Amino acid sequence: MLKELLGVVEKTNTRPLLFTFGGLSMITLPNMPNLLADPLSWNVLLLLPFSVCLAYGLVIGWILFVQGLNSRLAPNDMASWGPMIGCSILAFCLLVVFSYLSVHPQGVSFAILADPNFIRTSTLLLLAVETIKIQKRRT
Repeated sequence: MLKELLGVVEKTNTRPLLFTFGGLSMITLPNMPNLLADPLSWNVLLLLPFSVCLAYGLVIGWILFVQGLNSRLAPNDMASWGPMIGCSILAFCLLVVFSYLSVHPQGVSFAILADPNFIRTSTLLLLAVETIKIQKRRT
């Protein structure tokens, strides 16, 4: 079952979701007012496109950074930085999720969807999936 799940994740284009959640994460920064309380306010409508564009640039920069790390590896090296870093981020996300579920044994409710920590954890989870997909280029 896990193999099928990972196969679906590998074939799915999660990058647009990562850009979206990255933009949402930026408008939930600690020094920002609670913009999720009123999602139709002008502040959100004006700030969201800029934060998504910034998230786009940061994600592309991250991908180029990991590809740069991979390019420094020896040609006969079988390792790749993408899966190593991505699996580390994924392990952290799973740790956070399991910790949350152990403290809240009643399960997950829809109220968690507006929680900034949920949005940030989802962003990290999507970043982990995208990072795992970065493979070393074979020459």
